[in-house]
Amino acid sequence: MEKERTKADDRNHKGNVETQTIVHNLYSKLNQPDLDRDRSFSLEKALSNAVLSTEENILAQKSTRDVETKSSLLWRRSLLKRMADGLVWKFFGFNEHFLQVASMPPPAGYMAHKNGYGFERKALEFLPSIPEINFAIQNDTTNILRLGDVTLLHSQNIYYLELKGGKFSGEFERTRRQSKKYEEINQYLASGNASGLEFFKIKGVAPLETIAIELKNNHYWLELENVVNKTLERNNYWAEVDDGMILIGLSDWILNEQELGRFINQIIRKAKWNSPQVRFGILSRHLDIKKADFLYSIIPLTAFDIDPKIGMILLDKSVEIMVLINLDFVYKSIGKHGYELAQNYLTNKRSDVKVQIGERRWNRLIYGLYKLPDFIDETLVMLRKAEKEFPQQ
Repeated sequence: MEKERTKADDRNHKGNVETQTIVHNLYSKLNQPDLDRDRSFSLEKALSNAVLSTEENILAQKSTRDVETKSSLLWRRSLLKRMADGLVWKFFGFNEHFLQVASMPPPAGYMAHKNGYGFERKALEFLPSIPEINFAIQNDTTNILRLGDVTLLHSQNIYYLELKGGKFSGEFERTRRQSKKYEEINQYLASGNASGLEFFKIKGVAPLETIAIELKNNHYWLELENVVNKTLERNNYWAEVDDGMILIGLSDWILNEQELGRFINQIIRKAKWNSPQVRFGILSRHLDIKKADFLYSIIPLTAFDIDPKIGMILLDKSVEIMVLINLDFVYKSIGKHGYELAQNYLTNKRSDVKVQIGERRWNRLIYGLYKLPDFIDETLVMLRKAEKEFPQQ
């Protein structure tokens, strides 16, 4: 029995080493400063091949009881697909509207043993020969691209391709209807006007209001690097990166739930947050492929503009980062602009309009490490839009 256990341990160790080698190699390419057109096509192909090979190995484990090997392979697949997500965010310009549309269909299954895989790869081999195509990716390599089989960036326009029998099927009726529907959604998001759009022939669809304001999307990524480095030196480290946000670095997860709770409370007291409402999250949630809504609405950890060495430490989970948000500080900052909090709703003191900051927005702040002043400015814009669009609420 001991001998069998040793063999299992050896296989698991080998699988983890292989995963680290593969992931380190591809992640270093993803985060190189000169990721140009040719390198991006090469990286897309390498990610697709790595995901395919990993899925084939996972399926081969179905008839075995080797739980350790399968677990290691599933973890590798999660990391690879999240890197493909990072590549998408980088090349499609952090376009959240596009990503929300592209991720609306159901998630894809495995590429392994998929009939159309070869056709899709042939298309990806051909597309780089067209100079106007800046980037293209096989959708099943990612978690977040679900419309069609291939997504490409032609000049500054994004297109979806659905491939059938080795031919582009853009003229097939079903594909034409799908393309038209998503084009209309994109048009509605961009213009705010639903009139004349077949998809929005629904009673009560009002025009979206536009508020002219320059929004900034700055992040605490430099602060994240500092916390990781300090954590490696001291095992545990924390820093208040803004008046309402704390980053906690943990390299020692022997703390149980109660001990961790006491540790967090000590930090809150040291930061002089006086009995606040607190939201928190752990950055490794980025790697949870089961959270579909989370995956497409949050900038992937793999797309953070950070030192690749720091990125690999976070992907390896050598250091866990916990993010704490002081909700009292956030609501107080918003309240200075004429809003008050009641039963989790923000209400304009001059009107009856009520708006709730939803789960997705909090996740976007915590897991994208947006700077709090920018998040507050963006929330105020959301509130003002709501007042214009729903004045009778």
